[in-house]
Amino acid sequence: VSEIDKGTVCTAVIPIEVDNAIPLLPRDSTCDIIETIPNENANLRSMALEERKSRPLLRERRTISALVVDDEPLIQMVIGGMLNKLGCKVKQASNGKIAVDIMAETQSGDVPQFDIIFMDANMPVMNGYEAARLIRKLPIVRIPIVALSAQDSITHKRNCIEAGMTDILSKPCTISEIQRTLQLHQLLQHQIMNSSQ
Repeated sequence: VSEIDKGTVCTAVIPIEVDNAIPLLPRDSTCDIIETIPNENANLRSMALEERKSRPLLRERRTISALVVDDEPLIQMVIGGMLNKLGCKVKQASNGKIAVDIMAETQSGDVPQFDIIFMDANMPVMNGYEAARLIRKLPIVRIPIVALSAQDSITHKRNCIEAGMTDILSKPCTISEIQRTLQLHQLLQHQIMNSSQ
């Protein structure tokens, strides 16, 4: 029974055909953007590989610092909570414009304030694609920008890569997926090594 301002939970079963060109990843795994691009999209793969090569060398710091950008406070809380559980320091922003402003203000010099950004693709004021483009134009050290999205189309992946994002995590994501994302970017392993010193 529906009630006004109470919300409704719906379950739908939709039969689909699986596109064998895109490998299916286990649900509990990080979506490495390069691995999900079909071979026939060679130009897109090449762009993604170039973005991967531009990742910065890790610097010496004990705590990973992450910027979580999402217009949903609940998503901010969940992603931020999982990052906190993995030992990360978290700052949150509710749209792309705020994220760009934060990056412009805090990322000066050779030692960036943040190690990684988790960015929702669709937000009001400024979406994640535009924010990533503007962040990549800033004269700052390059850090990974991981798209947070429920979309999985080639067009979406192309938009992410062209905007300068490095990877995609499908929402809702798990703590082990976030952990693998940090490991993929050599952040978590680096943190563990430093914390044992």
